[in-house]
Amino acid sequence: MKKILHFEDDIDEASMYAIAFKKAGFDYKHYAVLPENENDLINLVLLEKPEVIISDIVHPHWNGPEMFKILSKDNSPVDFPFFILDNIEGEKNKTEESGDLGYYITSGNDPYKFVSEIDDLLEKIENISKN
Repeated sequence: MKKILHFEDDIDEASMYAIAFKKAGFDYKHYAVLPENENDLINLVLLEKPEVIISDIVHPHWNGPEMFKILSKDNSPVDFPFFILDNIEGEKNKTEESGDLGYYITSGNDPYKFVSEIDDLLEKIENISKN
């Protein structure tokens, strides 16, 4: 089962994604509170072993881009696709690549379409790994 690790401080938003991911057969794990330091963040991700990490763009402690920088450092043992979600009105379902395995998504509040995008990406990664 494909595992998703989602950092989101808005419980309603996380619930919406939890339903969509679980219906699609994903193991979905949500954290509303972020670890307090870089080492705890890296250790949490290594403990959970997700195939994909998703973060809201804004958190009270860190923001999504800061988390991506921490987890994508050269010396970091973490190597998973990382998505930053932003629900900007007027921009729906736009994906921009922002570095190795990093993506910036304006989700437009359509969790089922987002889940489909994640599933497609994981399938592409799996096919590349096989070759």
